[in-house]
Amino acid sequence: MEVETNPVTEVETTAPEADEVVTDQTEAEGESVETDGLTEEELEELEEEGERYSLPKKLAGKFKEYKEGHMKASDYTQKTQALAEEKRTLQQRSEAQAANLKLHAEAFALHQQLEQYKALDWNKAADDDPVETQKLWIRYQNLKAAHAERVNAISNYEHQQQEQSKQETANRLREAAKVISSEIKGWSPELAKSLNEHGISSGFNMEELTAAAQDPRQIRILHKAYLYDQLMKKTAQKPALPDPKPIQTVGKNAKAGSPLPQDSDSMEVWVKKERARMAKKRSN
Repeated sequence: MEVETNPVTEVETTAPEADEVVTDQTEAEGESVETDGLTEEELEELEEEGERYSLPKKLAGKFKEYKEGHMKASDYTQKTQALAEEKRTLQQRSEAQAANLKLHAEAFALHQQLEQYKALDWNKAADDDPVETQKLWIRYQNLKAAHAERVNAISNYEHQQQEQSKQETANRLREAAKVISSEIKGWSPELAKSLNEHGISSGFNMEELTAAAQDPRQIRILHKAYLYDQLMKKTAQKPALPDPKPIQTVGKNAKAGSPLPQDSDSMEVWVKKERARMAKKRSN
């Protein structure tokens, strides 16, 4: 009679082997020295994206070189893209300025032509030659419309430039404040206001202070000057120390409260005691 194989028994008998495999894997992940056959001195631990890895030193060195090269390449790419964007912005700005200059030239030429119609008597011209006057009137209206169109375009350009300038100023102020807040302890809007007030009292105007607020270097200088003035004010407010009193000495043979003149007596007291002593001596 054949004995049937119990599947459960087989699973139970093979389970420890699975545990051993898991243990080996855990040891391989935690202690790669034994698994890889390398000593601790031959391994180097690296951290990448929050995970730690143990690699042979030679491989770890190559990995660091690759990572450094990748970071340099990424930094170069970012700088190249930033330069390309800056170049594109400058090109667009240059083209816009050229177009604006062209608008100014056209507006001036149209204005000069419109000036020629100021001296024209339209009623008389209509009586003399109605057909020609009608043609002139249409041309005059077209010139006025073209001139108004150029003037409006110039106004829109200037408005856009003002808005763009405001945005760029706001960006520079924000970037400068970000840098300064990491360098000056306790940086706050209140401290910035105090620096502005200090700058005004020192002779700067708001335009100059606005320009300075966009440059972390100038903010540092203004902050140092502000701290120095605050220190000088505190020093000036300290009460002056009183003059030291002279140490009073008593004669070797004299006692406190003695009727004899003492070195510690004031001039008036000393004279009185000396006169009393001389009078007593004469009476004896």
